[in-house]
Order: sequence, then C-alpha cells, then structure tokens
Amino acid sequence: MTGTMPRRVPLPLAIVLPAVLVAVGVLAWSAWSSSRDHRVLARLAGDAARERALTEALSQLSVEVGYVIALRGIAPDELPATLAPYASGAKTLSSARTSREILGLLVEADDDGPEALRRLRRTGAPVTPALKRALAPLPPATRRALTATRGTSGLPLRDYADALADLQRAFVDAQPRSRAALEELGRLAGEPPPWAQPQFLALAAGLLALVLAAAGWTARRVARRVGNAEAGRSEAEARADELARRNARLLATVDASRRMTSASDVRSVARAVAVEAQELLSAAAGAVYLLDESADVACPAVAVGEPAAAAFPAGEGTIGWALDTGLPTRAVVAGDPAFPGSEVPLSIVVAPLVADRRVTGALVVASPGAPLAGDEEEVTLRLVALAAATTIEMARAHDSTARLAHTDPLTGVGNRRRLDSDLAALAPAEYADGVAFLMIDVDHFKAYNDAHGHPAGDAVLRQVAQILCASVRETDVVYRFGGEEFAVLLRGASDEEARAVAARIRSAVAGHAFPGAETQPAGRVTVSVGVSRRCDGDAAALVAAADGALYRAKREGRDRVVAAS
Repeated sequence: MTGTMPRRVPLPLAIVLPAVLVAVGVLAWSAWSSSRDHRVLARLAGDAARERALTEALSQLSVEVGYVIALRGIAPDELPATLAPYASGAKTLSSARTSREILGLLVEADDDGPEALRRLRRTGAPVTPALKRALAPLPPATRRALTATRGTSGLPLRDYADALADLQRAFVDAQPRSRAALEELGRLAGEPPPWAQPQFLALAAGLLALVLAAAGWTARRVARRVGNAEAGRSEAEARADELARRNARLLATVDASRRMTSASDVRSVARAVAVEAQELLSAAAGAVYLLDESADVACPAVAVGEPAAAAFPAGEGTIGWALDTGLPTRAVVAGDPAFPGSEVPLSIVVAPLVADRRVTGALVVASPGAPLAGDEEEVTLRLVALAAATTIEMARAHDSTARLAHTDPLTGVGNRRRLDSDLAALAPAEYADGVAFLMIDVDHFKAYNDAHGHPAGDAVLRQVAQILCASVRETDVVYRFGGEEFAVLLRGASDEEARAVAARIRSAVAGHAFPGAETQPAGRVTVSVGVSRRCDGDAAALVAAADGALYRAKREGRDRVVAAS
C-alpha cells in the first residue's frame, strides 16, 4: 500500500473542504459588494466637501470684489462682464459706509483668501492660476493705494473675473458628479443582494452540489459504521434549517441597510434606521440617539413605538455605557433614563454608532418583559448600526452644506440665495391660495452704525432677525435680503393675515429695548414694512410691489406698514 492515501483521510476532507469553499465564496462576494457601496458613499462625501469648499470660495471672492468696486468707485462699464453684476451692490455699500470702513472690510476679506484656497486644495477642487492669484493677499502697495485713487488702475480685475468664472464653472461641473454618485447609489440599492445574483447562484449551486455529493458519501460511510442513517439525516436537516434561518436574517439585514440609504436628511435617515432595527428584532420600540456637540448629552434624533425616548446625560444608563465604551450591550433593567416613561422592566439592546473612529450616537431597541435578544440579534443590530453610522454622517454633511449655502452667516436666517430658490419653487397651487411678501428695512440704520460702531449695528441686525422669527407664523420664512433689509415669504396668507404679521413685526421691533436706541431720530429702533400679495405666479412682480410699498413707507415718515395697491 506504499504511496496510497490512508483510508481515514478522505472523510474529514470531504466535510471540511466544501464548507470552507462555501464560506470563502460567501465572504468574498459579500465583501466585494460592501466595498463597492462604501466607495460610492465615500465619493459622494468627497463631492459634498468639494462643493462646500467651492461655495465658500465663491462667497469670499464675491465679497472681496464688491468691496474693491465700492472702494474705488468703479463704474459698471469699466468692469469685465463677469464683474458687472457686483457694481449695483457695491454702489449701495459705498453709500452706506465710509472708505475707511470699506477698506477695513476688504482687508478682512482679503486675509481670508489663503484659507479658502487651502480648503479648495484639500478637497481636490480645481485651482486655476487666475483663482490662485485672486485668492492671494493683495500686495501692501496695492492696499495702501486703494483709497488714494479711483478707477481700475493697479487692480487685478481680470484675475477676479477669471477666478469667479472658474469657480462658477467648477461648481456647475461638480453637480453632475454628485448626481451621478447618487444615481449609482440608487442603482446599487435597487440591485438584488449578492446571493440573489446569477453569478453567485451559479457558484453556490456548484459548491452545493459538491457539498451534497460529499454529504451523501459521508452519510453512507456513517450508516455503514454506526447504522444510524436516520439520526444523521435529521441532524443534517436541522443544520440546513439553521443555515437558512441565518441566511434569511442576513438578507433582511442587508436589505434594511440598503433601504436606509434612500433618505438624505438626518431625521429621515434616523427614522429609517429606527424602523428597520425595530422590525428586524421584533421590538416594541426603536430609537436613534445622537450626541450633541459637547458629547455630554444624548438626544433622540427619532423614536418609534413605545415607550417614548428622551434626552439624558451621555454617561448614564445602558445606552450611556455603550456610548462611553463604544461596545454593544444588552440588559433587562427596571428603569433607564433613555425611556423615563416605562413603568415595567425593559429588555434593551444597544449598538453604538461609530464613524471616523469616534462614537457619534447609539441605535437602541427595547421591549417590556423577558430578554429581547441573544448573540445573534446583537450581531444583527451591530451590522445595522455599522451601516447607519456612515449614512447618518453623510446626511449630516449634506444638511451642513445645504444650511451653509442658504443661511445668512450674521443673522442665521435665510439668505438671498435661499429666497430666490424658494420663490422659484413656489407651486401654482400655492399661488392659488395667495402668496404674500414683506420687505422690511431698519430705519436710520446708518445713523445707528455711525453712533455706536459696526459691531453694535451687527448686534441690532441679529436681534431684529430674532424678533422677525418670533413674530411670523409657523409656516412663514424669514430672509436677510441684504444690508439692513429683511424679507418674509408668507404662503397661503390673505391680505388681512399679511398685514397682521407686518403690524406685529413693526410693533415688536419698536417695543424692543435695543442698546443705544435713544440716539436714533425717533428715540428708538424702528422698521418700515412694505406688503404685497399675488395669486398669478409672478414672483418678480411680488417682490417689486413689496419693495415699492417699502419705499412709500419710508417717504411717508418710516416706522409704519404700507401695503402695495
């Protein structure tokens, strides 16, 4: 028998080798599919960061150009075509501020240029030579000469024009990439899971055939040796049922992870995560907790089912332990600060949300009574939390970018870009119910600035914005139109409702105790309000009518509300 394999060797090989092949095939296929999804998510996050850097650079350069034009008193016909739109805003600025004030603002804006350039490079945004020169600090000699002369002499206006055009072009070019990444993500979400694809099924069928052949051969050997073929078959069936059950749970987990990626804002993503976790573990309640900026308080982003969730100090309770350690946990507790309304013991399973190697929150499910889950359910919740953490962070980045692009940095209300977007998005049905618009101007604001300085003036603008937000209806939106002018968009408002909101704003501002208000011509800070309302869908006419009514209010003595005729 020299050179032949021992008789006992084929038996373990027949059992172990097919199982190893199946496990390796499943893991390799799943890892490939997961890495593909993660690459798309990473590309989408990079595109969002690049768009944010482009938006910030475009805003910074636009501000600097406006100050240069205002300071040098350059007429529109002396400017490159790309810079001509900034002349009207610069004219308003030069009439509202002194040359020294404008120069100070220009120097501040010019000093921010290198940081904007560094952000562009960090995110991989294109940086052209003109953009590099435009964002570089102005030479000291140019800064000193800015207030000494007028006109375009000595100014890098062509660099500004080319840089703004480059930024706008780069921003437009970035949109298709983001949309393509989102479409690819949607396509991946719509694909069947890896094990439902034909290639995998073919591989699984071949491996299964090998396993079945080996199992049959093994069964005959065992039957001959121990004479207990029925017991062996029952055991094999039990293993197959357990494998099918685990595969079904794994499929459900993967499908849940795909569904979670269909939302883009944080609250929608959190709700999808909580619902999927609750259903996968058949729990009475599901919740997503996110740490606040200080990481001291865990706040429920969303909760479904009973009992209701509540915010609590991050180090307390079962969830607090998971947040502190970054490890999953499960327990049956008589009371927990995350579910203060429960009157019976709760079975709680918690999986931390970990993104960028830091704990950002926790996914939790809870049910009254006996233990809710074992090791398998805990692993399922950890898998869902792993996918949810990345999706939530992407949604946070998306929300942050959207807020930055549509929020006035001084007052925190909507900016002109958001106003234009909201007006363009108004549906015909909304106009049918009536759309009203308020234009609001702080009276004698320049006098206040001259008397108390620009920081005090900025504080007044912030307080006025807060008063406006507190005085409008829940469905109304407040914007900073520019300078000391604000606007309010009122959907579905009647003439009476629009005038009532305007009167409430005027009265609230006049009655507010602004510091230094006694130096104003009226002895207090006041606003003038112009009101318009249309049902024909003409947004431009809506704004123009409110603007005309505002100027009538100022001509008639200020501190009053005037409705467009």
